[in-house]
Amino acid sequence: MGFKQDTLWEEAEKTLSVRTGKEPPLDAGSLTHQLEVHQIELEMQNEELRASQLEIEKSREKYFELYDLAPVGYLTLSEKGLITELNLTAAGFLGVERKSLINRPFSRFLDRDFQDTFYLHIREAFRSFTKQTCELALKRHDGAAIHVQLDSVGVSINGQNIVRAALTDINERMRAEKALKTAHEELEQRVQERTADLKEAHDRLKAEVATREEMEERLRQSEKMEAVGTLAGGIAHDFNNMLAAVIGFTEMAIDDSEPGNSAVARAHDHVLKAAFRGRDLVNQILAFSRKSYPDVVPLQLTPLIKETVKLLRASLPSTVEIDVKIKTTSDTVLADPSQMQQVIMNLCTNAGFAMRATGGGRLTITVRDAGLSHSTLPAGLEPGPYLLFSVKDTGTGLKSEVIKRIFDPFFTTKEPGQGTGMGLAVTYGIVKSIHGDITVRSVPGKGTTFKIFIPQAEPAVQSDEIALDEIPHGTGLILFVDDDEALVEWGRTTLRRLGYKVVGVTDSLDALRIFMDNPGKFDVVITDHTMPALTGLDLAKELVKVRPDIPVILCTGYSETASPEMATEAGIKEFLLKPLAKRDLAEAIRRVLDKNGPPRE
Repeated sequence: MGFKQDTLWEEAEKTLSVRTGKEPPLDAGSLTHQLEVHQIELEMQNEELRASQLEIEKSREKYFELYDLAPVGYLTLSEKGLITELNLTAAGFLGVERKSLINRPFSRFLDRDFQDTFYLHIREAFRSFTKQTCELALKRHDGAAIHVQLDSVGVSINGQNIVRAALTDINERMRAEKALKTAHEELEQRVQERTADLKEAHDRLKAEVATREEMEERLRQSEKMEAVGTLAGGIAHDFNNMLAAVIGFTEMAIDDSEPGNSAVARAHDHVLKAAFRGRDLVNQILAFSRKSYPDVVPLQLTPLIKETVKLLRASLPSTVEIDVKIKTTSDTVLADPSQMQQVIMNLCTNAGFAMRATGGGRLTITVRDAGLSHSTLPAGLEPGPYLLFSVKDTGTGLKSEVIKRIFDPFFTTKEPGQGTGMGLAVTYGIVKSIHGDITVRSVPGKGTTFKIFIPQAEPAVQSDEIALDEIPHGTGLILFVDDDEALVEWGRTTLRRLGYKVVGVTDSLDALRIFMDNPGKFDVVITDHTMPALTGLDLAKELVKVRPDIPVILCTGYSETASPEMATEAGIKEFLLKPLAKRDLAEAIRRVLDKNGPPRE
C-alpha cells in the first residue's frame, strides 16, 4: 500500500542485521525516515478504512429506509410459526417493541376467529412455495384490533424452510365497507319511514279497525319477507358451506377418536349437535323467507333451554348472572326446535345487551304453568292449558314509546352495525305461528320482562341422540365437485372411508373435461350447485348429454337457486341441501346406485 514489496523486504533485512550484529546499526536519520514511511502507510490504511465505514453507513441508512421505514410490515416466520425477523412497521402493527417479538409465535397476536385461517395459509405457503394471500385481524398488545392483508411465500435457504411475509393495513378499506353498510342501513331506514308514512295515510282513509289491522299485518309480513329473504339469500350458501365443513370434519374426528375417550367423544358430540342446530336455523330462515310453514313436533323446553344457555354463556359478559327456574308439570309444546331456540336466543341476547350499560346484572329464565282463567286469558288465545316462558333482565329498561314499536321489523335501539331490528319481529312471528302470545313489561332503570304463553301439548319422549344405525358402504368410482377445497377434502376422505374411489375437483370446467375424457368410468357424480364458470345444474345437463344414465347428486346451500323440480328436469337423481352429514351422503349414493345397477368394472 504505497511501497513495492521488495522495498519492504529491504527495510526488514536492515532491521534484522542490526539485531544480529552483522552490520553496524542505522543512524538516527535513517530510523526517522523509516518511521515517516510507516506513518504515511498507516494514514493511507486509515483513510481506506474510513471510506469503507462510510460505505457501510450509507448501505445501513438505505436498508433502514427501504426495510424498516417501509409502509408495509415485513416479517420472516419459521416452520413453527415463530417470528425470526421483522421491520419497525410490522412491530408497530403489533404494538410491541421489535426485540421483544423475536422467536414469539405470530399466532399469539391474532384474533381467535382468524387462527384457523392463518394456520391454513402458512401450511399452504410451505407446501406450494407460491404466493398466498389472506385477511387477518391482529390483536395488538394494547387490546386494539387492526385488520391486515397477509401476503406470504415459502422459501428454502440452506435447506431450511422459512416464510417471507408482508402485512398491509386494510383498515381504510374496512371502514369504507362499514360506511357502505351504514349507507345501506340508512337507505333501509328511509324506505321504512316512507312505508310508515304510506301506512298512516292509508289508516286515515280506513275507519274500521278490522280493515286497518289487516293492512298492518300485510305490511308487516311484506317487510319481514323482504328482510329475511335478503338475509337468507346473502348468507345461506356460504354459511351452509362452513357448517358442512364443521359437520364433516367433526364426524371424521369421531371416527378417528380412540375408543373409550369419553371426554373427547362428548366434546365432538357437542360440536356436532351445535352444527346441526345451526343447519336447522339456516333452513328455518330460508323456509320463513318463502312464507312456508315449519313442521312442528312435541318438544320439551327444558333440555332446549339448558343447551341454549350453555351456548349463550360464552357470548354474554361474565358480569351477567344467569338463573334458570323450571316449575311445571309438563314442559312439552308443539313447536319447531330450531324456531324455539331462535326465540330463546333472541330474547336472552337482547337482555344481555340491555345489561351492558349497567355493568352486568341478573338474567332470569322461568318456565311454569300459566294457570290462566277465562278472565286472565290474553286476547286472541283459545282456552286451554298454557306454559309460561319468561325472560327477565335487570338492565336499563324501555320507554313506553319504544315498547309500542318493539316488535316492528327493522326497529332497533342499538347503534348502527350492532343490530338489524329483526330479532323481536321474527320472535313475534314464531310465537304467533304456534298459537301463542308474547307480552313485554318494562320499567326504565329497573329492567324488562318478556312473557310468552305457549299451548301445552301431550308429553312425548324426546331424544337428541344421533342415529346409530349402520351407515351404508359401497364400491365404485365417484366424481366429487365443489369449489370449496375444504369440502372437496372432506368428500374425498369420507367417500373413501365408505369404500368408494374418488376423484375430487374444485373447478366445474375441469370436472367436465375429466368426465368427457372417459364418461364410462364414473359410477356417480356429486356436485355443488353454486360454482363459478359452470353451475351444478349446467354441469349436470352437460354430463347427461354425454351419458344419459349417469347418476348425478346435486348439493346446494341455498335451495331457492336450484329447486328439486329444476334438478329433476336436468336429469339429476338426488337433490341434497347443505350442510351434509356423512349418513345423508352415504344413503343418497346408495339410493342412486341401487336404481342404476352395480358399479361398472
